[in-house]
Amino acid sequence: MMKMEEKIKAVLAGVLEVAPEDIGDDFGPDCCQSWDSLGNLRLISALEKEFAVTFSWPEISSMTDFTRSFTIFINAPVHTVFEYCRDPRRIFAGDPRVEVSDVTLTPEGVGTTAHIVAKGVVTEDVKNEYVEFVPDQRIAFKSHPKVTLAGMTKEITHGPTWTWTFAPEDRGTTLTVVFLEEDAAWWQRTFDVVTERSWSKQVRGWLDGIKAATEEEAAATR
Repeated sequence: MMKMEEKIKAVLAGVLEVAPEDIGDDFGPDCCQSWDSLGNLRLISALEKEFAVTFSWPEISSMTDFTRSFTIFINAPVHTVFEYCRDPRRIFAGDPRVEVSDVTLTPEGVGTTAHIVAKGVVTEDVKNEYVEFVPDQRIAFKSHPKVTLAGMTKEITHGPTWTWTFAPEDRGTTLTVVFLEEDAAWWQRTFDVVTERSWSKQVRGWLDGIKAATEEEAAATR
């Protein structure tokens, strides 16, 4: 069975009229004359057909850079929300598609790790590691995933960073989650856009779960 990277590479090669062996990790519009505005539209159309998805204009315009943000207001103090989220198991609590294991919590926060398996349209096997931890303000963790789509598995060399910020607002908390992928290979950026709808919905579900749990906790202490 063709691997995911090979499948995406085949689409690029066919649309842009280049040899598959010429498509490396640094392949992109800057090094391919046929990847102009028209070529980009043809590529989007081919990817939509191949993966049975439909791209919006913002998704099309972000093909060379990938970042997304999600925000929710929680009627609970910042400290309550932050302490809840410092444990990776709680972030994904209530999502039947996510299994969390091998959690190691460090007193200082940085260095906390967890093994995550998320199943859906895409299956991800991920190691998350907290790389920044500012009490009651910010948590950032780096993900090191392997992804599987339609039986094809690929290890992500440059995994994304998730930054969670906690800001006080009206005696509650505005929680913002930013997903950032830098220095990603061409196939990785394409893959993220192809699968965004499913995982964006999943992230919003995590935030809804955090909101429900922390608001209940806050209400019980008032």
